[in-house]
Amino acid sequence: MKISNSWPDPKTTKPLTLATALTAKPKSIAGLAYVEPTSKDEIKDEDTDESYTYAIKSSSPEPPLSAPHMTVMLEMTGPSIISFPLSVCAILDNGCPSTVIDADLIAKLGLQRFPLAKHKDNLTSLTQSPLTCTEYVRLEATAKVNIGLPVPLILGIPFLSAESLVLDMEARTAIDKRTGYDIMNPSIHTTPISVSPTMPCKHVHTRAPRRNGHDKCTAPLHCEDHTSPSQIMALIRERVEHLSLEKLLAKKDTEAKQRYADCFPSELPKTTEDIPNHIYHRIRLKDPSKVVNSRGYSAPKRFHEPWKKLLEEHLAAGRLRPSVSEFASPSFCIPKHREGVPDLTVPPQWVNDYLLLNQNTV
Repeated sequence: MKISNSWPDPKTTKPLTLATALTAKPKSIAGLAYVEPTSKDEIKDEDTDESYTYAIKSSSPEPPLSAPHMTVMLEMTGPSIISFPLSVCAILDNGCPSTVIDADLIAKLGLQRFPLAKHKDNLTSLTQSPLTCTEYVRLEATAKVNIGLPVPLILGIPFLSAESLVLDMEARTAIDKRTGYDIMNPSIHTTPISVSPTMPCKHVHTRAPRRNGHDKCTAPLHCEDHTSPSQIMALIRERVEHLSLEKLLAKKDTEAKQRYADCFPSELPKTTEDIPNHIYHRIRLKDPSKVVNSRGYSAPKRFHEPWKKLLEEHLAAGRLRPSVSEFASPSFCIPKHREGVPDLTVPPQWVNDYLLLNQNTV
């Protein structure tokens, strides 16, 4: 009403409806549901006798029903790894209260096992069936051993906490808080080299006094390096030649094994009865009076039984015989590899060290 106590002018006044009230309200916050009139004959307004229907809309995308695990490739080594590290795909799980490792992976790495206390064998799956662990091994963090684990390694809360790793499920990152490095998305950071074409490399040394009064020269702190394009091309050429040589040697190795396949049987004969004994070899020595008697090597305990079995097989076949000679050369065992990984399920490789004996050979 106006000051003159008269009614509002119907020509300039709009009727108040639910639609105009909703339009006047502030917009909803992103991520929250809001109500919007879409059609009639659903909800009836008592004052205006108008009907509306409402639809719930959300600005957030619908989450997926499942998402892949966060995995990271690790290079692991152990007592049984004597060449290149073993590549292992590990799961990063911030919901697992322990770090769990598969028993097969422990056998490949050759890690030592330790008995696990009974009260610490407390892992369960979503089906409430226990994940039995009776042993543990020592990695960067202690890991429980499980036989038949579906994955080689699960890095749980203890490992993530010890390494200061923060997992972001949306961004799919695992960042080290100390360095900011993302192990899920590794990148190579290169430091630019300061090129000085007229000045050679200079080392700046600092001297720190010792307790006895003498000066001690510490490591260089600064170096102005000069790298010419010819040096870079020389390094690239050297690398290409090295890779080409490796490929050529691998090809010749395969050809030699195929050509002399009869000299490389899959297993030695059971007996030496069919081997001709009329073939003799002459070995000329530099000093015939020199006696080579070297001290033997200590053998790991895991090779005792396989080595004893190899000795018994050679003795039974007649390839070896007992001897009281004063000559002696050391020997040892190394594990055989299958697809680049040590295989401890097969007998090891017997190696004789004839280095000193060969030095006295013409």
